[in-house]
Order: sequence, then structure tokens, then C-alpha cells
Amino acid sequence: MSQEVDRKTTIEPMTPEDLDSVMAIENLSFSSPWPRSSFVHELKLDGLSYNLVIRYPNSGFPRGVAGYVCFWHVVDEVHITNLAVHPDLRRHGLGRSLIREVRRFAAAHEARRLLLEVRRSNVPAQNLYRGLGFSPIGVRRGYYEDTREDALMMELLLP
Repeated sequence: MSQEVDRKTTIEPMTPEDLDSVMAIENLSFSSPWPRSSFVHELKLDGLSYNLVIRYPNSGFPRGVAGYVCFWHVVDEVHITNLAVHPDLRRHGLGRSLIREVRRFAAAHEARRLLLEVRRSNVPAQNLYRGLGFSPIGVRRGYYEDTREDALMMELLLP
């Protein structure tokens, strides 16, 4: 699974060599970041967990990693578990490109829906997801351990 987004940007499977860059973005993006061990674990869950990076060559970022997405494919659902873009490159369509790649994966694997959780306070991310067709379907109370903030559950039904 390698998708060219534009002349410079590609989406490729995450490798262990990408983890330093992924961790830097993770730590810049979240108040309660995943530990490195979680990414290592996800990379080992072949056939369940899928992990992609978006590369932006000549960006100055190690290995050109500008963002990533992690997701699980279980029966007829795809659940996005983590997504982040480096703060310096947000609002340039990279997150949108990652979600579209996940959607292509889901369609190719006959999934019926995409699911994700997002902090209630993360309005920019909610707007991104809504713009891609996701709708709120519920709330997970106290979902985030660091602040006990609620998560808004969002879903995109696929044809």
C-alpha cells in the first residue's frame, strides 16, 4: 500500500525505522501520547493493525515523515486508533489524505464503516472528520485517562 498524494508526498506502510519521527510528532500532538512500545506493538499485529506514514521529502523531518495513521481492521469495520500530522504541516491536506487512504483500504476490504474517537475539545479534528463525511454517534465518558475528558465517537458509513 503506497499511494502518491502529490508530486512530493507519498503514503507508505510505517516501519520501525520511522518510529523516532512518529514519536516526535506524537509527543508534539497529544497531551497523553502513546508510548513507543504501543507503536512497536501495533507494528507486530500483522493482519489486524495497519500503520501508515505520509512522507513529505525535503521537509527537514527525519525520513520525511510528516504524519501517520494507525487503524485496525476487524471483520467489516475499520477503527482509526491514532492519527497525527506534524503541527508545522497541519491544514495542508495531509490528514485528509491519510483518512482517504484508510477509506480506500476499507473499501478494498469490504468494510461497512470507519470508526474513531476524538476529544470533545478537539474541534479542528472534528471538523476534518465531518468534512470527510463522519457523523457523531455517541460519547465515551471519561475516555481520556489524562484529563478524564469525554471522547466523541464518530462513524463513516461506507457504500
